[in-house]
Amino acid sequence: YVVVAHTFDDFLDHAAHFHRGNKKQEASVLAAIVLEDTLKKVAKRNEIEAANKALEQIIDELCEEDVITSVKARRIKGYAAVRNKALHAEWDEFDIRDVGELIKGTRDILSEYL
Repeated sequence: YVVVAHTFDDFLDHAAHFHRGNKKQEASVLAAIVLEDTLKKVAKRNEIEAANKALEQIIDELCEEDVITSVKARRIKGYAAVRNKALHAEWDEFDIRDVGELIKGTRDILSEYL
């Protein structure tokens, strides 16, 4: 998990670089991928099956198993909303500040849970 976290942190560094350059699309897609894979790894680490599940369901199960709090689950669902918009190319549905929050929040999840 440490190696994975380090690799994901590198991806987030690239996303942050794009973010600083005001490249919303590039930054959001990279951060979105890291968020999803991170949450799946957190689930696996806590013996929660994540295969073929929507991200929101994984978040709910992490909350039900007391891996994350209900407040943190709501916050992560906000990041997941940006992820969904980015991965469906709905660029007008979020702004660069949302991407910054996605990057920061994903980094927090990585450092706290992996």
